[in-house]
Amino acid sequence: ILAQALVAQGRPDSAISELDQAIQHNPIPGLYEIRGYALQDVGRWKESGEDFAKVLIRGGGSAGAYYGAGIDSFVLGNYGAAVLAFQEATRLDPKKEYGPLWLYLARTRAGMPAADALREDEKRFKPNVWPAPVAALFLGEATPRQVNDAITSSDQKTRRDQQCEANFYIAEYEILRGNSAGAKSLLTEAAHACPPGFIERSWAQGELSQLVAE
Repeated sequence: ILAQALVAQGRPDSAISELDQAIQHNPIPGLYEIRGYALQDVGRWKESGEDFAKVLIRGGGSAGAYYGAGIDSFVLGNYGAAVLAFQEATRLDPKKEYGPLWLYLARTRAGMPAADALREDEKRFKPNVWPAPVAALFLGEATPRQVNDAITSSDQKTRRDQQCEANFYIAEYEILRGNSAGAKSLLTEAAHACPPGFIERSWAQGELSQLVAE
């Protein structure tokens, strides 16, 4: 729909305006879900969470809605809630390669055991295929340099997208190691270089705002 195209063009504010009007006429779960992600793009995390809650209350419990709710909870520091949302999302969409990574991050931030579950989840996916190198990093089986070295696609867009993701996930790895300064640099790069509409773009912006506030 038009709103999704506007987000992809880097115009989330225009997308939100379009969705505000559409929801007034037809308040269906799908529109709330799209607006929830658009609100993340402009840093309105609490409002985004309210939209995803409306999706779930209205019976629109898609994996996308749970992933969105989980990201909102994560950025706002509600890691236990993020774990619950990501668990349900990965149950509904077990083929999404990034789900186990997000669940690992939420569990770790919540102080919960996470490595064994990630190792088990990764058995569903092809080893050495992106984003498997990120999982290896989280499990202590790869270094940040090796993650970057794994970006070898001959397609320029694919390399750009994977580098954006690598910057974000290596930043999260650095946060877990207590290296906030290194994380800020990588998050800044992800927030600026990731294409509009990428989860890692808005998530990096949210993480940066939290690091600045600390």
